[in-house]
Formats: sequence, structure tokens, C-alpha cells
Amino acid sequence: MKKITKDINLPAIGLSYFALFSLSLIENAKSPIYPNLLNEFNLTHKDGSWVFTLASLFGIFATISSNFWLKKFGVFKAKKYLATALVIGTILSSISLNVFKSYSIFLIGCAIVGLAMGGLSITMNLLIDSSVPSKWRRQAFSGLHSLYGMASFCSPAVLILIVNQGFKWQQVFNFLIVFPVLLLIFTRNKKFLPKIKMIKNREDSSFNATERSYKLNIKEILPFAFLLSFYVCGEVVFSSRFRVISQFLWPINEEVSQSYLASFFGLMTLGRVIFVFLRVKLTNQILLMLSLSLSLLFIILGATTDPIFLSLVGLTMSIYFPCALDFISESFPKRINQALPFVLNIVAIKLLIAHFLVGVITDYFGDFSIVYVIGVCISLAFLSIFFCRSSRHQSELQP
Repeated sequence: MKKITKDINLPAIGLSYFALFSLSLIENAKSPIYPNLLNEFNLTHKDGSWVFTLASLFGIFATISSNFWLKKFGVFKAKKYLATALVIGTILSSISLNVFKSYSIFLIGCAIVGLAMGGLSITMNLLIDSSVPSKWRRQAFSGLHSLYGMASFCSPAVLILIVNQGFKWQQVFNFLIVFPVLLLIFTRNKKFLPKIKMIKNREDSSFNATERSYKLNIKEILPFAFLLSFYVCGEVVFSSRFRVISQFLWPINEEVSQSYLASFFGLMTLGRVIFVFLRVKLTNQILLMLSLSLSLLFIILGATTDPIFLSLVGLTMSIYFPCALDFISESFPKRINQALPFVLNIVAIKLLIAHFLVGVITDYFGDFSIVYVIGVCISLAFLSIFFCRSSRHQSELQP
């Protein structure tokens, strides 16, 4: 145990874990209140989709510009600025619902949160990749993204709790803002700075040295970008429109739908936590295909048999994201600092397009069309796996 903890940079991991938890709490709070937002501001699905689309757009800006701000500020200092943006975006979301009753201000808040989301997604994954030995990396990524599931579970749970306590749904951000504030305090704690600086020095000596000798092959990284981006589109569209789908397919009320959504995120968290402690001998490719196949099966069962299967999709999806990140890291070990931002750029761009298209398609073809969009995304992610080379790319081994 001492040897393991010696090889792992615990402060950096803790910072990454709490960053994802705080970000996910705020971002996923929009999913359970999405139908309420449509009613509150008298919006169509197309107009309402800007809640997600604008966040994705600014997330793209953060990831595309990452090469600039990572070199200028470094991972740790950038995290402080991004945490500040998350606090500001949450404040705007809160006052737009409780003070000004303005959809425009709410969208500005979503945009700023999206900016923080795009930047933090890069910094926290780079910190994990730099802080954990390769043999534990899959478990570390699983632990990281189990926090996403936990936070996503807490968002609808907090909403249910505050409503049952007599508060209005509009006050949800008043309660959740405590976590971005704690993250901001965490990033300004100088006790963690020496550890983070050690990572920066290692990046300067290894990653930057290889940058002068190795070039990233776009044709080789594209399939990896597709397998992650199509999946993320499917997962995010499914979770953000979960209440719309479940209440359309089954005669259930808002409270029951919220419970199923909370169960979806709870099972996603459970799956990722279990995966942290299991060292599965199956390859990443096999695990990715199993995850997608079972997810598609449960979505079909959830639409035709029982809504509980919609919640169980969280369990089958739970292992996909950490396995995909580990797959990318093991395939581009010398170029992860370039490969990961490129992949996340593709993810952000496709997510932007997906949110907008889903809003338009839903207005024209009805709520059930969302299920078809999710099915297409999962199927395309599955096909992308076959175009990914399973071993480390030879192009990386030769200057």
C-alpha cells in the first residue's frame, strides 16, 4: 500500500476529483429542471436546447484554446481561473431564476459554466494521467468519473429534497453553489502547489521534449475521437432529456421521473466505484463494446418493457468513459498532451451540434425522436471502435 501511494500524487488526484464533482453538480442540475425551464420561460424545445448548446459552444472555445492557456498559465493556475468562472456562472444562473426572471441571463450563466467545463475537463484528465502509474490509470479514471455519476445523482436528489422542504425549484443553484466556492478555495490552497509544480516539471521535461520530435497523426486519432464523442453525445442527450423521454414513454409524474433519473446517475456512480476496485483482464476495446451493446439493449427494454431499464442504462454506461480515456492514454503515451485536447475538441463540437439538432428534431418529430438520436449515437460509437488500433501506434515510436 505504501508503494502504491508513493507512486500516486494524491493532492493532484484529490483536486481533479473535487473539480469534476463540483462541475458536474452545476452542469447536471439543468437536466432535472429542463421541463420546468421550458414552462417558466415559455420555450419550445429548440429554444430550450440553447441551455445545453451554448455551454457546449463555450466549452469548445476553452478546449480549442487549451494549447495557449496551458502553456501560459500551467495546469494548476488555469484551474484557479476556471474555478472562478464556475462560481460566476453559477451565481448568474441563480439570480436569473430568482431575481431577474431572465432567460438571457440564465444563458450567460450557462455559457460561463460551459467555459469552465471545457477547461476543467482538460486539466483534470491531464492531472490524472500525470499523477498515476499506467497500471492504475484505468481505475483512476474510473474513480474520477464515478464522481461525475455521484454529482449527477446528487443534482436531482437535491432538487427533490429542497422541493420537499418547501423551497422552490428555482432555488436549486442557491444550494449547489457551495461546491464551486469550495473548489475555488481548494485551488488557492498553497499546500498543494509543490505537488502540482512537480507535475509541471515532469510535463516540461517529457511531454514538451517529445513535442519537438513527434507529430500527432490526425488520421490515427480521429477514430478515438469518434468513439468518445458519439458516446458522449448519446449519454448527455439521454441524461439531459431523461425526464422528457420517461414521461413520454410511461404514465409517470414529475416526482417519479426525477426518482428514475436519480437512479440512473446512482447506478452510474455505483458501476464506476466498483470498477475502481476491480482489475478486469478484458481489453479496453472489449469493455467498450460490452458497455455500448448492453446500453442499447436496456434503452430498448426501457422503451418497451419497464422504465426501470432506463435507469439501468446508467450501470451499463458507467465503465465506458474511463475505459475510453485509458484506451486513448495507452495508445498515445507520448502525445497525450496533444491527443486528449484534440479528442475533447471533437467531443465538444459534436455535443454542440447534437444539442441543437435534438431541439429541432424534437419540435418537428416529437419526443420519441430523442430515443432514435441516442440509438444512432451509440451505434456510431460502436462502429468507431473497429477503426481504432489496439496497440501503441508505431508512428509514435518513430520521430
